[in-house]
Amino acid sequence: MSGPRDASGAASIRAYRAGDLEAVLDVFRRSVREVAGQDYSPAELAAWAPDDVDRAAWSDRLRTGCTLVCEAEGALV
Repeated sequence: MSGPRDASGAASIRAYRAGDLEAVLDVFRRSVREVAGQDYSPAELAAWAPDDVDRAAWSDRLRTGCTLVCEAEGALV
């Protein structure tokens, strides 16, 4: 996923696109499991960031309103 960058090559913020869904889910899961993982039980983590999610519901939620993503070096972060 490439997007606009400034001259320094820094990360950029842009509007969410439908093709971003899997990357957004990955960033969400990783942030919950890796950053917050030590603060919650395995059951809480599984409920909060499961492997099997309702992609249609996520897609609908992300498409509505103003959803922004951050992109750096061609990947969502």
